[in-house]
Amino acid sequence: MVRKAQFGYYALVIILAITSLRFSQMMWQQHQTLSHLHTQTKQLKHQKVKQVLVKSTIDKASNTNAQFFNLAYNWSSGSEYQNRMK
Repeated sequence: MVRKAQFGYYALVIILAITSLRFSQMMWQQHQTLSHLHTQTKQLKHQKVKQVLVKSTIDKASNTNAQFFNLAYNWSSGSEYQNRMK
């Protein structure tokens, strides 16, 4: 009987050790996944900021281009042109 109880305790200790190792592995994997997701979130935020800056720059360049085109058009064929040709 003592021998059976001793084997039972050893089996219980082994099962607890294996369970704790598996639990530790799962916690480590979860930590790695969360760390990776956090890094991706930072990268996406940075990309979003870059996209906003690029869009802003494109809008400014587009507005500048439109103003220049209007100025050139008015200079070459608008009222200013007719005043210069008189």
